[in-house]
Amino acid sequence: MHGVKKEDEGCASSSFFNFKPGVEQDRPDRSFFGLSLRSCTRHAATHHGRAGTNSLGAVWFFHHRLDVNPEFLSVDQGYFVQWLVCRFPKAFSNIFLNAIFGMLIFMKGLTDTHAHLCDPVFDPDRSLVLENARQAGISSVIAVAENLADAEKNLFLADTYPMVRPAAGLYPTHVDPNLASEMHDFIRNNADKLAAIGEVGLDYWKIQEESDREIQREIFRNFIALSLELDMPLNVHSRSAGRHTIAFLLEHSAARVHLHAFDGKSSSAHPAVEAGYLFSIPPSIVRSAQKQKLVKKLPLSSLLIETDSPVLGPVPRERNEPANAVIVIKAIAELKGLREEAVAEAVAENTRLLYGGK
Repeated sequence: MHGVKKEDEGCASSSFFNFKPGVEQDRPDRSFFGLSLRSCTRHAATHHGRAGTNSLGAVWFFHHRLDVNPEFLSVDQGYFVQWLVCRFPKAFSNIFLNAIFGMLIFMKGLTDTHAHLCDPVFDPDRSLVLENARQAGISSVIAVAENLADAEKNLFLADTYPMVRPAAGLYPTHVDPNLASEMHDFIRNNADKLAAIGEVGLDYWKIQEESDREIQREIFRNFIALSLELDMPLNVHSRSAGRHTIAFLLEHSAARVHLHAFDGKSSSAHPAVEAGYLFSIPPSIVRSAQKQKLVKKLPLSSLLIETDSPVLGPVPRERNEPANAVIVIKAIAELKGLREEAVAEAVAENTRLLYGGK
């Protein structure tokens, strides 16, 4: 209206400048938050040049890159982000923006792609273990099985805890075709509930006799065929048999392959990388020269994270937990000279490509 000064659209409410963390604020509806944050960043872009444009980019990142709406933040968090954008666009674009990008990638969720959640060691406090994982930034855990009892328990855990994604498989030291046949039946009957077939594979550390190894290879061959038939990922064990396992997978045209805690030489991993197979790294990387060398040699596009809980933790002989999967992100970033948020984003995308969303 003529004679009435139009309110500056830049910061949609003067309350942004009066924001005090921990002090009760007037609470607009959530749709207002999304609008006001966009308005605030437009103001920053108009009046603060490149820094403001970077701040505007934060909103694009919220909405499109991470496919989340800013409304998922609490109202107090929303006020704080708005206040930062309006008052400190340069700092926000450089320091705060990177920090928030990293925080949001973690909030988008990472997956511990190999854990033994059914292990009795977790029975007393499994709920707490999973809550600790969630708070650390782990949104889902692929719970692998070593036998039929584990597989049945994993289905129960998935019904109880939404973040658990069950898998079913036969540990390669069980060189019993009858057990393998029973597991095949279980997988077929529950394929729509399972995230993967695993863990399965070859183990030449425990299995020394060639006759037993031959049975092991036959069992593994049948699991590969089943994964192709059902179009399910294979969560693969290859202890002291890395080169042999990869050659076997390639020989039998395995397609969706995840090699967990690979202990072979990095050179032997190259054919698997070329085939599009993925390698998950456990928290023991912080004390394993072999895992560190492997990460340096493999492309980021081939990496996943895991814990193999309750073993392979950062500290020997201490119970490992899914929350420790985030340690792997930091380790990979340091070894490759990358930002943690870049590693987290790549690993999350690798996981999505192999395992899909929950």
